[in-house]
Amino acid sequence: MEDRIQTRSQSKANASERMAKLLAMAKPQKISNTIPIVRYYRSMIEAHRMALSYMNNQDLERALILLIRFCSFTLEELPKHNQFSQFDGEEKRTVLSLLKPAIERAENIKHSLRLKFEEEAAEVRKSMRPQQGHESANASVDRKSNRSSTSVPSDDSDALHIVDPGINTSGISFPGLNVPSSSSDITSVPSKHRETPSAPPVDRSDKPNNLFHSTCAAIGNRVVLVPDDLIKKFLICAEDNTMRNVETCGTLCGIIIGCELLISHVIIPKQTGASDGCFAEGEEEIFAYQDKHDLITLGWIHTHPSQTAFLSSVDLHTHCAYQIMLSEAIAIVCAPSQNQVGTFVLSPYGMSVVESCTKSGFHLHPDAEKLFLEAEHVKYSAGHSTTIVDMRHQYK
Repeated sequence: MEDRIQTRSQSKANASERMAKLLAMAKPQKISNTIPIVRYYRSMIEAHRMALSYMNNQDLERALILLIRFCSFTLEELPKHNQFSQFDGEEKRTVLSLLKPAIERAENIKHSLRLKFEEEAAEVRKSMRPQQGHESANASVDRKSNRSSTSVPSDDSDALHIVDPGINTSGISFPGLNVPSSSSDITSVPSKHRETPSAPPVDRSDKPNNLFHSTCAAIGNRVVLVPDDLIKKFLICAEDNTMRNVETCGTLCGIIIGCELLISHVIIPKQTGASDGCFAEGEEEIFAYQDKHDLITLGWIHTHPSQTAFLSSVDLHTHCAYQIMLSEAIAIVCAPSQNQVGTFVLSPYGMSVVESCTKSGFHLHPDAEKLFLEAEHVKYSAGHSTTIVDMRHQYK
């Protein structure tokens, strides 16, 4: 415990290095012409909204990262997109109107954080002075001990790549679609029992295409909260399609709660579907609803009516676009006939492969079993509920 406290103190001892590390985390993603530019503009609007939320919560480090990403991406990356000169949508005008205030906010936050880091560094150096004499006296003993000690093998083994769902919803039946009433009824499949899903009976290689991190702890992927009732409510809405072996898709939206992201809404857009795919229509309606209710995009959900829960090659490309925009974005796949629900993300390797892939439709990727895995930053929560917005029908 003392070692961890000392390590954290030492990390605050150099204000300049601390600021440099923070700024390095704000480096924006490279733009891809395979993603429509309107989605990038929508993502910038959401990133700006998230930054303001962090500012209001005095989470200035996350706010600074998002603001710098917003400004850098808008100024440096967006002009590289092949649709940049032709696109003249309202989203572009909104982003440009936010740019100057965002730059000013980023500069002000950076100045405030620099002062904070310098004050904390001075306190750390002051507290460490009494220890220096003691540490000097023990230095030779430590060196001798280190020479005689044996090296400990690293425990940084490769993460297990999971290609089948990490959640077994054994309480779901088909076609009645009964689902467990609480997260205690949703259990992860033990690793030793996981098997690679068999090849699906329907070739999904032709599925049509569907449609930025303070210091609560270390800056990194935030926990995504999924209400326990989300799967049940979505499957009820998808039941008619499921009975006809037609896929249904929806957008996962939500809000920031402290250091966590809560999926509060599922928006089911107008869409066309088949046994091996679904295509969302009218994204403008989704954007308008999100703007009205201050919701951010946290991923997507879709059904595999007669297959297992996995990500096909086109699903991988679809989710890559979500994960580029938000590293915590998840893909939920419901396979009611198999009593399976998978909550997936692309692995770092998968992101690299899919981002560089220029193929469309169904196709093979190298080492496909390593491209996606179970989303370990997801928690199913009984303390929240989901609002379903079904745009296929009238809604308010």
